Amino acid sequence: MLLEEIMKGYVIPTEYTRKLTVDGITQSYQVYQIRLDRLYYNDQNDRIATWINKYKEENNIVDFSEYNDEYNKIIEGFVCESNPKAIEKTKNNIELVGQREPGVVLNDGRIIDGNRRYTCLRKIHEKNHNINHFEAVILDRDIKENKKAIKLLELSIQHGEEGKVDYNPIDRLVGLYNDVIKNELITIDEYQKTDEEKENLKLIIFTNLLMKPKGDITRFIRKIKKVVDSEHVDDFIEEQLEFTEKTAEKIEELEGINSKVINKNIRSDELLQENMVQSLEKFEIKAKKDIAKMKPLQDLQKFYIILENLDVNLI
Repeated sequence: MLLEEIMKGYVIPTEYTRKLTVDGITQSYQVYQIRLDRLYYNDQNDRIATWINKYKEENNIVDFSEYNDEYNKIIEGFVCESNPKAIEKTKNNIELVGQREPGVVLNDGRIIDGNRRYTCLRKIHEKNHNINHFEAVILDRDIKENKKAIKLLELSIQHGEEGKVDYNPIDRLVGLYNDVIKNELITIDEYQKTDEEKENLKLIIFTNLLMKPKGDITRFIRKIKKVVDSEHVDDFIEEQLEFTEKTAEKIEELEGINSKVINKNIRSDELLQENMVQSLEKFEIKAKKDIAKMKPLQDLQKFYIILENLDVNLI
């Protein structure tokens, strides 16, 4: 365990802290410098889990025997391939000014936040052995006993105040499926609470685009905006997320994603597609009715403003 390795010199306390919200309680946590070889990538992470499943299928293996350097090298390759420009930019920044923001790890070395920074530090270490530590908060939690709390923390870091939203929508959909449906780790309400409304809307818009909405895309976006600006947005999100879950189930069953696979396996579900269209149209009609009801009042308010500003001397 990492906290037990302070005396060995593998883990070094720093003067810095980082605020985190765990189990609904926000507090400052001690930041440590942790030797790179004492850490490993989190296989419960949505994006990494997607890569691991693909790797297992391609290499005909059931599971990794242990979280060793070989395991880390495989995941490191996926991280680098996923966004080489971002990796290069982060690596250059760390080389120039050092690691600016600490990550979050569990006591067993599992990384909860900071995969890209950890990857960049590993790449830098290959050429400069003096760079050999990752700065992070150490949470004394067990992934098996505190799986739900850790997942909620991970979601809040990805999409909350820290705003690290560089996950592509397919990874988000797979993550939603794994957490809510397959593993029943958290409820859809809890998933929504850990995420900002705009992130749910991005996911909904992506799912609708994936299913290829009927008609002009610009008109489709305008319809979404009308609903978002109305008092029905919460009900719309709740209903649409059900379709998002179903789409996520379909994606989970696919080995690879391309336009041909999407057309054959996802867009071919005409019932799901029609339900999504009807849902949007239903809430658009509700939003339009609200606007129509408000128009007489708005006209009256405009007329009142005109009367207020009217110069009686000109009459």
